[in-house]
Amino acid sequence: MKETIKELRSRFEAETDVEKLISKKDWQQYAEWLEKLSYSKINNELIVEINNLRAAFYQVIDILDVEVARPVK
Repeated sequence: MKETIKELRSRFEAETDVEKLISKKDWQQYAEWLEKLSYSKINNELIVEINNLRAAFYQVIDILDVEVARPVK
């Protein structure tokens, strides 16, 4: 856990040029940066899930097309 915190703080410092989280403003900026980071991760996960659902939907439609077109015996 401590390694993850160190990595996140290092990334924050590299992206924002804030070297030490001293002031309340710095901490607020860090919190907002973390929120954006988590939103980005969530959005990426949602995109993957939507693409999986779309692929499944098209498979179902293809199966229905074949079955509906099949002649009745």
